[in-house]
Amino acid sequence: MASYKITIRNQTGGSQFYSFFSDRPSVSGGVTGDLWSNVMKASPSTPNGGNATFEVGTKYYAIVGSFDGDAHHGGKVSVNKTVEIKLGAKNGPHITPGSSVNLTVTDKNSGDLSAATTPGQGKIGNFFVDTAANPPNTFTFQEAKNSKLPQENSPLELNTSDCMA
Repeated sequence: MASYKITIRNQTGGSQFYSFFSDRPSVSGGVTGDLWSNVMKASPSTPNGGNATFEVGTKYYAIVGSFDGDAHHGGKVSVNKTVEIKLGAKNGPHITPGSSVNLTVTDKNSGDLSAATTPGQGKIGNFFVDTAANPPNTFTFQEAKNSKLPQENSPLELNTSDCMA
């Protein structure tokens, strides 16, 4: 697995905490309470003259779990299962489709993922989740729409076209 290593040498004259963001945080006005951001990794306190090192791999995973609460009020995410996937890629004229995984939902509250099939049906920069693979344990188009899935710019493509709406 390829990885990237970033080392920051603290020369500020005091201890510092460093964070590695997946995207630039959006902050406006004064902050009250918790600040939700796109922090991928955070360093412990780094003394003056010390180093903070971040190592980021290039593996991707499909994740199934649950979210309790509200992102603005300290919600809790529980990860039940992860499956390593590959994103679709284009190398010159050659296109390699991204992985496909089947999502099975039991009693509308418990999800499971199959092993990834690679190459699968994922488009370039995406992987594919088939929510209609195991009737009646499906995740419907209406449920995805109500949950605003997939999010804009997500590397996830949901196949809900075969589900009952």
